Amino acid sequence: MSAIKKLANETIIYGLSAVTPKVLTLFLTTLYMTNKFGNSDYGTYSELYAYSGIFLAIMVFRLDTAFFRFGSELSRREVNFASSFYILLFISSTISGILYLWADQIAIWSSYVGFEYYIRWIALILWFDAVTTLVFARFRLESRPVRFMFYKIANVVLTITFILFFLEILPRINQSWYTQISSLLGIKKEIDYIFFSNLMASLVVFLLLLPELFRYRMVGERSLIKPILLYSAPLVIVSVAAVVNQSGAAIFLKYFLDFDLDANKAVSGSYMAVAKIALGMNLFTTAFSYAVEPYFFRQHAEDPDKKEVYGVIALAYSVAGSVIVLSTYLFADIIVKVFGQSYRDAIDIVPYLLYGFYFLGLYYNVAIWYKLSNKTGYGALISLISMIVTIGLSILLIPKYGYIASAVTSMICYLIMVLLAYFIGQKKYPIHYPVSKILLILGVLTLSVLVGYSIDHWPINVYAAQLLKILILTIYCIWLLRFKKDLVEV
Repeated sequence: MSAIKKLANETIIYGLSAVTPKVLTLFLTTLYMTNKFGNSDYGTYSELYAYSGIFLAIMVFRLDTAFFRFGSELSRREVNFASSFYILLFISSTISGILYLWADQIAIWSSYVGFEYYIRWIALILWFDAVTTLVFARFRLESRPVRFMFYKIANVVLTITFILFFLEILPRINQSWYTQISSLLGIKKEIDYIFFSNLMASLVVFLLLLPELFRYRMVGERSLIKPILLYSAPLVIVSVAAVVNQSGAAIFLKYFLDFDLDANKAVSGSYMAVAKIALGMNLFTTAFSYAVEPYFFRQHAEDPDKKEVYGVIALAYSVAGSVIVLSTYLFADIIVKVFGQSYRDAIDIVPYLLYGFYFLGLYYNVAIWYKLSNKTGYGALISLISMIVTIGLSILLIPKYGYIASAVTSMICYLIMVLLAYFIGQKKYPIHYPVSKILLILGVLTLSVLVGYSIDHWPINVYAAQLLKILILTIYCIWLLRFKKDLVEV
């Protein structure tokens, strides 16, 4: 099977494993949470999970990527897995313990006095999720995407099941039981059950994965600790920056807008909810990275001089990603109607986020060089610059331009990452990419988006507008067929 076909197959399966849970989550977010809870409550949900993403990135310590690097050789896979796992267990247990024990003080710092149990629950969720990270990494390295998909979907299905049970089923079955359980758990608001349900789901998945965790002989080597840490430590900055760049708006909008705290959280909630419209591009980028990262490591281990495949894969990503960007943008005005009425005003953030995720996928392509060449410090440098850009522009622009500044900042940040990774990479680890073709795709995509934007302002009815948008998308897809011959067998 050709590299492109094999990668496409794995991307589809990883896509299902990424898409299905997030589509289920989107269903919960759009048709349930945005109609059941106010914008401020959804802002609380978004903010706490943004913080969670940052802490999880530190706890995982990018030991999954280190395992790809050191575990690609089959004869050393077991000992590298065990060594990486013990490092991860120590780091994650330490951080979760600190969060749990210092929950009262953290609640004061984050303006959640009276809701200290949020911090404790999240500390436990993070621990369960962190210690299973290497199991999912092993599924990816061993090309077992179906098993990967099963457990990822199970987590979300269980979360939604628990939420619906506690918030919809139990109160209707027996209100007295519901009241007693809420009192026992210390529940103060209905949205608390969202966090508690996530905790229960993470616990169940952790227990289900225990047999997989110990399928290897868990005997590590002390001599591996230093090289593993030296490789993965710079990548922690990469992970933290990725969370800040993608989810930091939930935090920045709370603190940098000029309204009171609840109003700021309400704006943050609207932004983070409508940002889900760009989910399709985000999911494709996520699925692509899940498939392409272990593939690149396997390819490098087998034939380090065969670099032409990286350029072909970048072009394939550009073709597929541009279709998702255009189709999502053209029909965003329809998609947004599934949100609660109070959330819809933030729809103008969508095109900026779509382009941002598109650039992020390109970054995954052109940044692989620093992982393959053990120069992860460059990845840390690029990510640190991007995080500084995100924080700096957020502080500068949000008070003046509001939530739209967060979307524009996200797009600028990812574009800067692509440019830095490409130009530094061409000096440190040269790889030929079809830059002119990718820029052509980006140019025609932008022209198509502008045509779609103009249609929304024409004096025609909604049905005629949608037909014209379908025509634009069809013409664009036909035009993309010109690149079919470039996606050669490699």
